[in-house]
Amino acid sequence: MGRTNLDERQLQKKHKAGNQAFILLAFLQLADMGLQNYGIHWLEYPLSNYVIFLVGVGSYLVRIIWYGLSGTDPMQDRAAEI
Repeated sequence: MGRTNLDERQLQKKHKAGNQAFILLAFLQLADMGLQNYGIHWLEYPLSNYVIFLVGVGSYLVRIIWYGLSGTDPMQDRAAEI
């Protein structure tokens, strides 16, 4: 693991986004399995898991970018330019 310049509040937001993305991923996977038991197939087997995984990871990435928690310090990069 690399060192990050995130304070405690930013780390909590990052962990919260990760936990919610995991819960979303688990819920969507269970919903997909439940729908398949009733005969509803929206995508074939490997492709449906892939799409569900992309939705979970995409929601995590969007929230991390939205919060500005990418781990880089833009002021530090700017100081290097000057």
